Amino acid sequence: MTFSKQPERIILGDSRYIHALSILNQNDPIKPVAAMLSKLQWVDYGSYMAYQKRFPSIADIPVIGRSSADSFSIESAIALNADLAIFSLDGHGSKCPSFQHH
Repeated sequence: MTFSKQPERIILGDSRYIHALSILNQNDPIKPVAAMLSKLQWVDYGSYMAYQKRFPSIADIPVIGRSSADSFSIESAIALNADLAIFSLDGHGSKCPSFQHH
């Protein structure tokens, strides 16, 4: 997939995807994150503390679900008006009823 411009609002299907964003945008990987599923401090506390020290706004990222597909709200995701949503093929991706292929 290619973009005509860099996505400005991204939904992360896993908070640990912030690590990948930090490779793509070392200056501020947190800035484009509109929301994520689960908080990074729940799944990787050490990384969360390191990011928070450099990027305090990580604490303000809304959480729109947890590890189970039934906790994810497609309505909440749509309301964020994101340019990009990154999900895995597990969990909230292909197994989430909202993302089933027809």
